[in-house]
Amino acid sequence: KLLETAIPLFFKVGIDRYMSRTGDIEGWLTSVTRRLPDDPWTGLQTLSAIFLVVLVLSFAFEYARTRLTLLTGQYVMYDLR
Repeated sequence: KLLETAIPLFFKVGIDRYMSRTGDIEGWLTSVTRRLPDDPWTGLQTLSAIFLVVLVLSFAFEYARTRLTLLTGQYVMYDLR
């Protein structure tokens, strides 16, 4: 769930840093986004690659959680019978 809540931050950084006229990001995100490139195209490509990794990890963790829950339910049903 933590990775799913981080997804809107990618859109915020992409819009605020690379697509807005000011390019300013306030708060704690300035320390995180300091390492991103200044060039808009390169920055958006880097941000997109990180976003893709976060999506894949989110899917993998959700799959593992669902699989573990299903297996636990199956073992409980087996023990009850």
